[in-house]
This record gives sequence, structure tokens and C-alpha cells, in this order.
Amino acid sequence: MAIQELEFVSSCEWLVESEFHSSNSRESIIDLSKLFMGRSKNKLFVVPKSTTIANWVLSDLTNIFPQDGSEYFVALVPHPVDWFKTEDAPIVYSLKAGCWAEV
Repeated sequence: MAIQELEFVSSCEWLVESEFHSSNSRESIIDLSKLFMGRSKNKLFVVPKSTTIANWVLSDLTNIFPQDGSEYFVALVPHPVDWFKTEDAPIVYSLKAGCWAEV
């Protein structure tokens, strides 16, 4: 039996995960885990603004972000159900030296 080579992406410029549950932390942890496992120069986690999850990610979970050479970002955006009702702009944070700073 011949061995075939399998081509795959070993790293990329950006990995993006989003979670739009406003209060289900389990789903957010699953998506963060996928973000942490991937190899990428930049990693972005998108969550809805003004939710328990957004506050939780930016305050309580800061120390779980690995120091793996990737640049981590969190974007707070309006929930999709509100996209046609608001012109509210996203707020993007970058993790620098263990602290989130607005970009």
C-alpha cells in the first residue's frame, strides 16, 4: 500500500473564534480552547458587547491566555440580532503584558 502525503495548513496569520451566547460560559470556553490550540500570529475572540461573557473574558479569564508568541485580541460587537438596529462600533482589545488595552 502506497503512503500518500497529506497537505495541511500548519499556521496562519489570523485565527478567529466567535461566541454569541450572552450567558453560556461553557460555549465560550470551548471556543477559546479552539483558539488556543491553533497556530497563528494573531488570534481574535469575538463576543457580544454588554454581556456577562464579555466582562468575564476581559476580567476573570485574562490569566488563562497562553504566552505562546501569538498576539491575542478580543472584539466586543453588537449581538447579531441587533446588527440592523444599531450603528454601534466594535471595541477591540489587545492583550499586552497580561492586561487588556483598547486598540
